[in-house]
Amino acid sequence: MVKIAKNKSSISREKKNGKSTAVTDKKGKEKKKQEYEVLYNRLKEEHEKNHREWVLKEMVYQERLKKIQNEKLTKRFVELGYVFSPTEGKLVDYYLRNKNLCNPMDLCPIEEVDVYANHPQTLAEKHPNEAQVWYFFTRSRPNEVQEVHDVRGQWVTCDKIDLFYQGEKVGVKLLLEYCEGGHKSEYKIIEYQLDPAPESSENWFICKLYNGGCVDVHFQP
Repeated sequence: MVKIAKNKSSISREKKNGKSTAVTDKKGKEKKKQEYEVLYNRLKEEHEKNHREWVLKEMVYQERLKKIQNEKLTKRFVELGYVFSPTEGKLVDYYLRNKNLCNPMDLCPIEEVDVYANHPQTLAEKHPNEAQVWYFFTRSRPNEVQEVHDVRGQWVTCDKIDLFYQGEKVGVKLLLEYCEGGHKSEYKIIEYQLDPAPESSENWFICKLYNGGCVDVHFQP
C-alpha cells in the first residue's frame, strides 16, 4: 500500500511539473510574441517616418525645380520682349487664388518678396524692369515692424475699391503711396487681396509696384 501511495504521489508531482512547464512555455511564447510585435511596430513606424521624410523632400525638390524652370522661362520671355501685363481679374482670380490655395501654375513670373520691408527704390534696383511696373507676392503688411528693415518712410492708404471678375466679386484693391520726409514720392502700390478669401487661404497678397513719374497706371476701374 505504501508503494502504491508513492507511485500516486510521484505521478501527481509529474503532472504538476508538466503543467508548470506548459505554463512556462506558454508565457515564454507570449513574451516572444510581444517582443516581436514591439519590434514590428518600431520598424513600421521608422519605415513610415522615412517615407514621410522622403515625400517631403521630393515635394521640396519638385517645388524648387519648378521655380527654377519658371525663372528660366520668365527670363527667356523677357529677353524676347515679353511684358507681363495681366488683367486685374486674372491677376486675382488666377494667380492670387491659386497661390493661396497652393495650386500649381504653368508659368508664374511673380516673385515672392517681403515688399513692405524694402524701400521701393531698392526693389526697383534689385528687379530691373524697363516697363517700370513690378508684380510681387507678399505676406508682409504696410508699416509693420520687420527684422530686416530698409524703409525710411511709410506707405499711406489712399483708396480702396471692390474688384469684380466675370460679374462676381473676387477681391479688393488698395492704392498706397509712399511718403518720405513729409512728401509723397513717385512710387505707388496697388495691393490686391482675395475677398471673399478661401478658408484654407495662405494669406498671400499681390503688390503691383510702379513709378508714377514714369508710367501712367489707372487705379479706378
